[in-house]
Amino acid sequence: TAAVRATSWMTGSRVATFIGSLTYSVYLVHPLVLAIYAHYSRSPLGYVIVPAASLVVASATYRWVERPGMALGRRLAGRQPDARA
Repeated sequence: TAAVRATSWMTGSRVATFIGSLTYSVYLVHPLVLAIYAHYSRSPLGYVIVPAASLVVASATYRWVERPGMALGRRLAGRQPDARA
């Protein structure tokens, strides 16, 4: 059906995969971006600016904080002795 094709396309697209990888970072930075915007501006353009700025900040946070942190966690976990032994 059309709904299945649309869902399949969305879950397989690079854009959807990229945005999906940023969800935790967006969750963390969106309130900060919103607060900064609300402090300095009350323009209706905020409905466009805040989500766009949140994605930009979240992608930087994902690239330079979250991904290195996950890699460090994997390295540290690989060095620990097996707790089940």
